Amino acid sequence: MNFFFILRLLLALVFVASGLGKLFSILSFELALVNTGWFSWFSAAIVARAFSALEIALGVLLVFNTRYLAILLRFTLFLLIAFSAYLIRLWALQGNDTDCGCFGDFLPLNTGWSLFKNVVMAAVAWWLLRRLTDYKRSLWWLQIAVPIAALVLAFVLVPSKSESMYEFTGEMPYRFQMELIPKEIQQNLPVDLMEGERVVVFMSLTCPHCKDAARRIQSARTGQKFPETLFFFIGKDSLMPAFREETGMTTPYLMFQHENVFMFNEGVFPTSMYMKDGWVYQKWYGDDLNYEVLDKFKDTRAFRADSLKTLE
Repeated sequence: MNFFFILRLLLALVFVASGLGKLFSILSFELALVNTGWFSWFSAAIVARAFSALEIALGVLLVFNTRYLAILLRFTLFLLIAFSAYLIRLWALQGNDTDCGCFGDFLPLNTGWSLFKNVVMAAVAWWLLRRLTDYKRSLWWLQIAVPIAALVLAFVLVPSKSESMYEFTGEMPYRFQMELIPKEIQQNLPVDLMEGERVVVFMSLTCPHCKDAARRIQSARTGQKFPETLFFFIGKDSLMPAFREETGMTTPYLMFQHENVFMFNEGVFPTSMYMKDGWVYQKWYGDDLNYEVLDKFKDTRAFRADSLKTLE
C-alpha cells in the first residue's frame, strides 16, 4: 500500500465520517442550515440529507482507482474552498465559538478548527491531484450506483420528520407534553410547568428572530404584570452571555440540547406558548408574538378570557 493511496484513503474516510456524522444528527444540521437565513425548514431537510449523501458518496468514490479520479479530486477542492468561504463568513458574523456541524454532534468543532481541517484536506487533495496517474479503468456504473445508494441511505433510513414530528393540527387547547422534556432538564426546571399561568418560549442562540422576540418579551415584562416566563434554548452555552447582553433578557432559562425540542416548536424558532395548568391555549411562531399581542398582557384577565374562550 503506497503513500499516495494511504493519503487518499484518509481523505475519503474524513468525508464519509463527516457525512455520517451529519446524517445521524440530522436535526442539528437542519437547524444550522436554517440559521444561515438561506433555507426554510422544508428546504433545509432536503439539503441536509442531500449534502450528507454527497459527502458519503464522494468519500467512497475516492477510494477507487478510476479515470474519474481527477474529476473527483477537483470537485473535492471546489467543495473545500466553498465551505471554507462559508466558515470565514460564519467566523466574521458569529465569532470563533460556533460549531459548524462538520461532523454533526459526534465531534463538535469551532470555526477555527474547521477551517484548519479544510486547509489540510485541500492541501492533501491538491497534492494527490498533482501526482495523479492516468488510470484507464472506468467503472462508470460505480459513479452512478454509489451516489444513488448514498441518497437512499440519507432519505430512506433517515426520513424527514417534517410531516410527523413537526405536524401541528392547530386545535387548542392541548396538553403540554411534559414527557418529551428529558429527565435531566426536568430536574432543573425552576417552576412546575403543569401548574399556574406562564409563557414558555423555545429559542436558538444563533437565531436573529429569537433575539428580536427576546427583546420584545423583555420590554413587555417591564413595568407591567406579565405571566411568569421560561425560556428554553438550543445552542452553545458560551453564546448565552452575549445573547443576554444584546437582548436585556433577565428571565429564567434552561438549555434544551436535545432533538425533542423540535417536537414542541414544529421546527420554528422562536416559538412561544401561553399555558395555564399544563394546557397550551395560544401559540405564536416567529414574529407572530409582536407588540400588539404582548400589549394584551397588560390586562391579564382580559387576555386570559380571550385565550380560554375555546373552553366555553
